[in-house]
Amino acid sequence: MENEPLSRELGPQEALFVELTNESRGGAQLISFVRLCDSVTVEQLYRGFIFLHRKHPMLRARIKMGAKPSWICDVGFEKVPLIIKQLNEPLEYESEYLWQQNQFIDIENCAYGITLHVNVDGEVKWVIIVSNHAALDGRSIMTLFRDLDRFLEKEGSYISQEPKPLRKSAGEYLHLAGFKDVDLFSIQKSNSCRRWEVEQAAPIEDRKGCSILKLMPPEVAEALSQTAKNWGVSLSSLFSAVAVCAAQNMPTFPGETEIVVTIDIRGLCKPSVSLDEVGSFSATANLCVTKKMLSKTLKSLANDLDKQLGLILNKEAPFAISCDTHYEFYDVKNFAKSLTAESTVFPSGICVSNAGNMQRLAGELRYFEIESGMVVQTHAAHPLMVITYTTSRNTIFVFGYCEPLTSHESAHLYVESYVKLVKSLLVDGSVQ
Repeated sequence: MENEPLSRELGPQEALFVELTNESRGGAQLISFVRLCDSVTVEQLYRGFIFLHRKHPMLRARIKMGAKPSWICDVGFEKVPLIIKQLNEPLEYESEYLWQQNQFIDIENCAYGITLHVNVDGEVKWVIIVSNHAALDGRSIMTLFRDLDRFLEKEGSYISQEPKPLRKSAGEYLHLAGFKDVDLFSIQKSNSCRRWEVEQAAPIEDRKGCSILKLMPPEVAEALSQTAKNWGVSLSSLFSAVAVCAAQNMPTFPGETEIVVTIDIRGLCKPSVSLDEVGSFSATANLCVTKKMLSKTLKSLANDLDKQLGLILNKEAPFAISCDTHYEFYDVKNFAKSLTAESTVFPSGICVSNAGNMQRLAGELRYFEIESGMVVQTHAAHPLMVITYTTSRNTIFVFGYCEPLTSHESAHLYVESYVKLVKSLLVDGSVQ
């Protein structure tokens, strides 16, 4: 029918993200902090978000539960939670992140919520988006604020663009492209690495998702990219090597570990998915770091990880989560329960995500700086998560963890070691 809303069944990874969020009451939600760089009023942003909401179907999405859940794209913008907060002093990132993690988005009603921080003059200084990670990934947040920046630049002409279609799930695209498949959620079955012990076990209601933000000049990303090129590895492999080396001084480091690398799959799909599309277009790769690998140089470790990653990208080894859309939803629910349950160990290793270069996607934005994005870690799947990306103004490192499973002291020790290692790479790209 002509007026029937866009809809499709969820892919297996989307279903897992939904269940992780439901089981942990907000764990796996993505919280994005966007700073305003030019004067914009609440009314201007309101019109801009209405434009985005009409253009991108995943912003209109909700979940309809059943034997297998489906996206239904019929949510009006008036149903999206909108909070306006008075900003009387500089925003304190870590405390605001703690507050935002409690803004649970019921995916059966809508996919995201908005908080605007407004100064005494009525100007918006910060936009914070809390979204279900099954609906929006980090690169999609970049695309949305690129579109919003263009809307504010050309309000009146840019608003006439046609709405986007609803794309297939990432899993279905990978399946069609011929990537190797696995049994549903074999993430644990294939993990031969030792698991991290938690510092203090806790039920879901006693967990607290935390995040630490570090900003460096954009030239840092350029230098790290050149180092990766000189070493003959991907930037994701370099960041993965740094992530695991920085963890070695942590009290619960197991001596060998898994690295979970999230990969943007838009370019791997057939046909490829444009960066103009908004959704969750990522897949996860499980890499194993042995004691022998850790005894080598950082360069050698990055090369070893790059070889493992290459097997997956060359279709010689599978991604961590099944691409098969013929899954049973009760398997997903059971797996999510096992991941989020109180335990003395983390079910998976450090998660590393290189979200890419915002400047290559959109150039320099006039109105916005995407200053942070981090997935709430109260699902307790990882001891740490590290997200890296670049804008025209900053190289951004965001660290996520869950207290008390990982302590405040251990997390800050990790960040200190990570930053020190990055700075040593800037002094000498051949650091050992």
